[in-house]
This record gives sequence, structure tokens and C-alpha cells, in this order.
Amino acid sequence: MKKNLLIVLVCFITYFGWTQDNRLHYISQAFETVQDSLSFNGTISIVQDDSIFFKGFAGFANREFRNEISSTTKFRIASLSKPLISYAIHILADQGKVKFESSISHYLPNISEALVEKILLKHLIDHSSGLIRDFKIIENSTDQKHYSRQEIISLINQSKLQSVPGERYAYSNTGYTLLALIIENITQLSLDEALHHLIFEPLEMNSTGHEKLNQIYDQFAGGYDKLGDVFYKGPYEDKSHVFGAGSIFSSATDMSKFASEVINGTLLSQEMHTKYLEDIGGNRTGGGWVTWNYGSRLDYGVIEGQILYFAGSCPGFRSFVSIYLEHRIAIIGLMNQVPINPSDLNNIFGNIMVGFPPEEIQTPLLQKLLMKILNEDLDDVQKFYEEHIKMNPNNLAKHYELNQVGYMLLGHREIESAIKVFTFMTQIFPDNANGFDSLGEALIAYGDIERGLNSYQKSLELNPNNGNAKAIIKLYTEK
Repeated sequence: MKKNLLIVLVCFITYFGWTQDNRLHYISQAFETVQDSLSFNGTISIVQDDSIFFKGFAGFANREFRNEISSTTKFRIASLSKPLISYAIHILADQGKVKFESSISHYLPNISEALVEKILLKHLIDHSSGLIRDFKIIENSTDQKHYSRQEIISLINQSKLQSVPGERYAYSNTGYTLLALIIENITQLSLDEALHHLIFEPLEMNSTGHEKLNQIYDQFAGGYDKLGDVFYKGPYEDKSHVFGAGSIFSSATDMSKFASEVINGTLLSQEMHTKYLEDIGGNRTGGGWVTWNYGSRLDYGVIEGQILYFAGSCPGFRSFVSIYLEHRIAIIGLMNQVPINPSDLNNIFGNIMVGFPPEEIQTPLLQKLLMKILNEDLDDVQKFYEEHIKMNPNNLAKHYELNQVGYMLLGHREIESAIKVFTFMTQIFPDNANGFDSLGEALIAYGDIERGLNSYQKSLELNPNNGNAKAIIKLYTEK
């Protein structure tokens, strides 16, 4: 009997050890592959049971100076700021300083009560407040403008609710800006000081902070656009227009610590930690994470669990954190070269970590199309795409990805290249009004007013409610 027990124990240890070694081998292989196939430049960090399972660094923090990325390189994490803001709010709620069911008018005396009286604190966290997505659209300003707190409040006060609070989900940066203002009002500290006091110092997140105007930070990565074979420095962005919603920077080491904190909840009571992780429906948690169930092949069988996921995007940067709660696994990706899709990286590394065989990693369709659009005749590109979808009917081009790349080119004054991207977009998505709107903007920027207005007119035919197209057509026809 003892002999049989020993055999079983040895088999278990051997199997478990092989599984761990196998995953590390496949993760390392995948990390090498994504650098070429996905043009990955950044860091992937994987935590299991509060220990580092894998850390990989690829490329440069600053291409101009050839500074390599390290575990303490600071990245703009964009909307990945939101789970940190929400966590700070949950800490304050644990301290009895705010209540989720209270109207935010109690905490924001400078915001019009007529606007916010029916908005509860929880509505800001779960994006059901009915507030506009971005307050800057009130004056149609750029990402380069700096806003003071007073200007932010003034613009929000000029906005109107888009829906009844609590009625439906609608992603809102403005909602998280209000959460940041609430943190400042409740703590009587600046957002940066409050976050350091509530989260960063207790977790020893020494490379994390809220970005301030004209502040120089050491080991701060630059953001880059890789369009075809050419690298461009990402356009400047002043973070005040996403104050709290996307204004935090961090490192791989620090975000690994925060991911472990989300799993363990050491800064929260058990009740509040449960509330933060709770699935409240609509694939959202009480803390504002995206959530769904996952399956695993570890531990001899398929085990279901809950995944938390959040990603960030801003000029030159992408970021994501995925947390597999039942297996105490967290995957952190911080990138400073775009375009790249964070969800692709999560699928690649996440599937391996929960025991599935590694998938074949291929160059994304967007990258293939962009190279062809920039270097070939558009008729030939369309033929290539038609052949591609015959062979791969489930791998279609995405109009929003093409639109994003077109605007990146437009932002770098590569107007003719942007026109080619938008033209191709209208060829394969002839019923998409946004494509013709974007093409119209690029053509007018090129000086081809007649064709630009024709493109705007086509956009208006497809979407009679396109106010931008109406305004541009009116502007040029009344000159």
C-alpha cells in the first residue's frame, strides 16, 4: 500500500513539474515569436501565486537613444488607469468615506446638481452614468490642450446626459474623471498624492504615478507608431483630457504588484474585496473590470474560473492586464509600439498559462494589408483580400482598425498614404459611413476639396445623422 502511494505521489510530482516546465518553455517560445510576427515592442510579465513566472522584455524604451526596456521602464498605461482609480474608491468606501449608493452630488459640490443628482457613485464605476464619453468634445479640442481642474468642471457642467443613469452601459472617460475629482475632494490631496497614499506606497509601486504637466520622469518610455517599415514618434498627448481616466504611468514590476493585490485584496476588507470582484452582469465586475468565465486543462481536468481583463490605448502605447482568479495567474502587457492588439497577446499567453496547447502565431491581417496598401496598387490589394477571405472566412478586416491606422498616417502628415488606407476601407466596406467621412477629411487635407466633399456627401447619404459631414459640406459650400 505504501509502495502504491509512493508511485502515485511520484507520478503527480512528475506530471506537475512537467506541466510547469512545459508552460514556461511554450511561453518563452511565444514571446520570441510575437516580436517578429506581431512587431511586439514592450514587456510581458506573468505572475502566479504572487511570484514571477515569466518576464520578457523586447525592443527599446527610446529608439532615439537605443535605451532597452527593463522591469522598471515607465509606460503610459492609458485606460488601464481605471481599475486603479476604482480600487482607490473601494478603499475609501471601506473607510466609510464614500458610499456606492449615494448621489455623487454629495462629493462634487462644483458640478451642476441638475446634471449629477441622479448619478450614483456605482454608476461612475460601471459606466452606466449616462455621461458623455469625453468632456473635450464639448469644445471639439485636441489631445494636446491642457485643462485645469476648473476648465474640466466647466466643460462637464456644459454637457448633457446621454441616457438615464443606471439604465445602460456606455463607456465614459468623463465618469472616471469625476471619480478622480471625488478622490481629491474626499482626501484633500492631489490625485497623485492620494493614489500614492492609498495604493502605490502600501504596495511599493515605486515607478507608478499620475502624469503631471511639464514633469520629467526618468526611465520613461517613448511611444512609437510602426506603419509599414517606417517608425514614427507617437504624437504628443496632454493627459489632462483623460484626468484619472487614462493619466497614470507604471512599470511591469509595479503592475504585477497591483495584479497580485487584486487577487489577494490585502488593502480591502474581505467584504469590500468580494464586492470589487463580483460579477454584476453585462460582463462587468463591481470594480469595473471586464469579466467572463474561462476553462483550464491544468490539474488533470478542465476547471472553470473567472477572468478579469482591462486594456488601455493612447498614442504610441497599448497595455493590458488579465487575471485568472481561480489559478491566481496574472498576465501584464505594456507596449510602446503600435499598432498591436492587446487581446491577441492575452489569448496567446493566457491559453498557455491555463494549460492549452500553444497556438500558431501569425502576422495579423492588418499588418499584411497595410504593407500592401502602402506599396501596391489598390486593385491588387483588393484581390489579395478577396482571396484571403475565401481561405479564411472568419478572419475579416476590421474597419475601425483600418480607420485608426489611416488617422495615424494623417497625424504624421503622410496624407497620400492615409488617402490610400481610407480609399481601401471604402472599397471593402462600401456601406460604412465612417470610412467615407475619414476619406473626405484626408482628401481635403490634401487639397482635393471637390473629391473630399463628394466623399462627405456619400457619408451623409449612408448616415443622414452625420453632423460632422453636414458641417464640413456647409463650411465649404458657403465660402
